[in-house]
Amino acid sequence: MDERGKIVNRIEIYTDGSCKGDGTGAYGFVVASGLQNPCEFVESEKNTTNQRMEIKGVLAACEKFGKIIDTEVMIYTDSAYVCNCHKDLWLS
Repeated sequence: MDERGKIVNRIEIYTDGSCKGDGTGAYGFVVASGLQNPCEFVESEKNTTNQRMEIKGVLAACEKFGKIIDTEVMIYTDSAYVCNCHKDLWLS
């Protein structure tokens, strides 16, 4: 519930990204709860970095689900880099 007592839907999304030593990387997300049908997304890139793939995993989830009205979107990541970008406002 929100501060007005209104029921808010919640979607939980887990993101990840990685990169091999040759610069080939991938990122993606999986919706763990909140949708009737499972949802997964994966994309790959060449000439990239691990940090870039971690951030792109979160951004892909935000682009897909970030504008749903009356829904709380919880994003989970194992990337300290992504968490610090958000917490310390590195991207602002």
